[in-house]
Amino acid sequence: MEVLEKIGYYPLINGFSKPFTHLNEDGDECFIANTHIEDVYLQYNLDNSIQDIVFPEITKIENHLKTILGYVVSENMGVNDKYNDEPGNINPAIESYLDITNYQYSTKAKSVLKEIKKTSIKTKSNPTAYYRNKKNHIPPWILFRNIYLWQANSLYRILPSNLKELIC
Repeated sequence: MEVLEKIGYYPLINGFSKPFTHLNEDGDECFIANTHIEDVYLQYNLDNSIQDIVFPEITKIENHLKTILGYVVSENMGVNDKYNDEPGNINPAIESYLDITNYQYSTKAKSVLKEIKKTSIKTKSNPTAYYRNKKNHIPPWILFRNIYLWQANSLYRILPSNLKELIC
């Protein structure tokens, strides 16, 4: 009862009991004989321990990827985040690093760049919000700090091959 009160039935049993179950002759899922709640709780604790070790490292990898992406994109595509016809663009002759022509075109590329552009316009998080409000452009190494990991991964996937090699 103490374990169920602490964690809750759903996260514990539905999340961690699978290794301790089998299908009976009627096709119903049931616990393997001699399984105890302590077994499921041990599985839960093991999973949490692994998360505690892995998560901080994933965060470091994510930040490193975003930083490298920002530097490689800026070196090869510039620092202008604004489209040619966008209000506030102080130099419409300079192409935006978010322009789809810089990437391997696909429907995916269009949606990824649209989401990243939306971040540049709407995020309230710094450093992007600060640059949007106080500077005349948002360099990639600044904007990419505020994108999600899936966006950074998707951006990497649509980069030209030579830029992917530089990142690696």
